[in-house]
Amino acid sequence: MEITNGILSLKKIDTQDYPGFAEVKLLYHRAFQPDERREAADLVAQMDNPAFTLLMIMMYDKPVGLVAIWQFSSFIFVEHIAVTEQFRNRKIGETAIKMIIDNQDKPVVLETAHATDAVSASRLAFYQRAGFDIIDENYEQPAYNSEKNPVKMLLLSNRLIMPDPIEDIVQEIHKVVYKK
Repeated sequence: MEITNGILSLKKIDTQDYPGFAEVKLLYHRAFQPDERREAADLVAQMDNPAFTLLMIMMYDKPVGLVAIWQFSSFIFVEHIAVTEQFRNRKIGETAIKMIIDNQDKPVVLETAHATDAVSASRLAFYQRAGFDIIDENYEQPAYNSEKNPVKMLLLSNRLIMPDPIEDIVQEIHKVVYKK
């Protein structure tokens, strides 16, 4: 899978030997709190799951970010998106999300933290500018493993999902993504 707009490209990372994966793994570790991310070995293991896609955001030929997505029958779930610190505030994340939305016909669902500080408020505002609305204010991201904690989050979508019961969507995400 590769999506490009001439400047930015989203390239699928198939293996841990993929060029640029080391940079993506480092960004993943730095960008998310321990309870909000998988262990590195589990991230690599997900690459064998046909429902999971790890995309490297490239600006020309330089890795500048990552997007981890899951394909469901009625929606796409963005598990993680991050842009390298030195490339933030250049609309790279916004462009990457738009490229994903424009290249499929399903709604996009994602999690983000409640707006409790400047960083989390900025992230929420970013998603809202990209056309996402809160669909569940009481969402809880399950713990990735027994050594991690669940995290209170907001669940957002860029459009209505049919069938609509949020509980069904949450249950599907928890079962497939978090194995809960």
